[in-house]
Amino acid sequence: MSVQSTALSKAEKKRNRASTPSRLLYTREQAADLLGGVSVHTIRRLEAQGRLRRVRLTKSPSAMVFIPAEDVHALVDGAAGAP
Repeated sequence: MSVQSTALSKAEKKRNRASTPSRLLYTREQAADLLGGVSVHTIRRLEAQGRLRRVRLTKSPSAMVFIPAEDVHALVDGAAGAP
């Protein structure tokens, strides 16, 4: 395999990743990691304060809870702009 074909395949991979839609939901653990490694307890506290919404994909109380990506990104963007 030549260097040029390797570079082309890497560029194609990058383009494919860029065209993939971003996530709509994160688990509490993923949201915690994206918010700088805070604890899941902090994520729950942010939910209770109304700063993060929670989403269940079924009506079961034991269903897994997800956090909308836009809420996580809004908190990240807000923290980046904080003094």
